[in-house]
Amino acid sequence: PQGSVADRDYVTPASDQETGTSTVTLCRPTDPYGTYTIKAVVEWGQAGNPPFTSAPLDDAHFTMRKPSSRTSVSASTRRPAYGQVVAYRFRSFVEQPTGYAPNAFAWVHLEKRVAGRWVRVKGGRAMTHSTGAVTVRLRYLAHHHRTWLRAVTEPSPRYARSVSPPLRLW
Repeated sequence: PQGSVADRDYVTPASDQETGTSTVTLCRPTDPYGTYTIKAVVEWGQAGNPPFTSAPLDDAHFTMRKPSSRTSVSASTRRPAYGQVVAYRFRSFVEQPTGYAPNAFAWVHLEKRVAGRWVRVKGGRAMTHSTGAVTVRLRYLAHHHRTWLRAVTEPSPRYARSVSPPLRLW
């Protein structure tokens, strides 16, 4: 992404083969997220008789991004009474090559909808356990209102932020 060379390789086809493949490995944190360009040059000629003839190939591009995350929230009751303690269960998952796996030790917090925008709920922040889940217990202080809540997995250097679908309490 900064224009520096991340890796290079040279493919030597075996015994007069016209094709060859190579693998280049990019790893975090040495290789940052962003757009990469693959530049290639083809050389040909008689084996053992330099000089070779060469021609550049068209550049190829790809983007390496942060793994995404997924968040969900559930409540112990959807119809709490004023002052009742409600247990909110957060679950966070992070994208991996094999699919989504529990996001261990991720910060998550609870937000509610107030006057058309989302604001944090005091005392509603926690870190997930090794299972990717955590439960937060909060007293319900709304008087016969519909309350919209959502959970947010906070971003980190390892993965991107995500937001759960809204949860409505009466």
